[in-house]
Amino acid sequence: MNEYVKKAIQGPLDSVGLQLVRWPRYATDDLFDPLPALVRLLLQGEQDFFFVQVGANDGERADDLRPLVLRYHLRGLLIEPLPDMYERLQANYASEPQLEFANAAATREDGPVSLFRYSSDAPVGDSAHGMASFDESKIRRLAKDWGLDDRFVEEVRVRGATLRSLLDEHGVEAVSLLMVDTEGFDLEVIRMALECGLRPTLVKYEFAWLSLEDRKESCRLLAAHGYQFWHGPCDTLAVRVGDLDLG
Repeated sequence: MNEYVKKAIQGPLDSVGLQLVRWPRYATDDLFDPLPALVRLLLQGEQDFFFVQVGANDGERADDLRPLVLRYHLRGLLIEPLPDMYERLQANYASEPQLEFANAAATREDGPVSLFRYSSDAPVGDSAHGMASFDESKIRRLAKDWGLDDRFVEEVRVRGATLRSLLDEHGVEAVSLLMVDTEGFDLEVIRMALECGLRPTLVKYEFAWLSLEDRKESCRLLAAHGYQFWHGPCDTLAVRVGDLDLG
């Protein structure tokens, strides 16, 4: 793509906080992830680094944060609603006493809610066993695509709590990194974080389950608060560059 065409396309995208990205032809697993370098940069500064991870799963499965927690012994709050995943999460971080945990789903209101997931005997890949969504139709649609019948989809009642409630319970006032992986609820979690007054330097969230309009809205919302973006295959990393000490 020549520079003239690129600029012609990028102009309208700038107005809604989006960026034009050309994906390389090599495997996506080899794509550069700037998160480790940015976390290291923040740790070199004066701020007291603290993260919040919403949808922490078991602390191992497809988790970009785990190596950083183990290497730097980061302080943070890990939020996971599913009881079995929560139990594994605590066990997998037993060597990190500085961490805090909450067995809850981040929701718009406090109170019990239903999550939908695949049963433990469902013949699906490991990553699918870590999925859970408020949207039953999405889980059932994927099951159908994989040739599974409805008996492999189960409803789990869990605690629902607003992000404000969870932050207050754990005395969290400032967050350096917000990680969100909630199978389609990511935009709402970002909204709640901003409504709470949080302005993390780094926000990493999964866009793969979001509609195109919600993807655009997530970028518009964060761009309005000074964020710039790096878009990976399934996740977006939003960075408040003005918070970084690049000197």
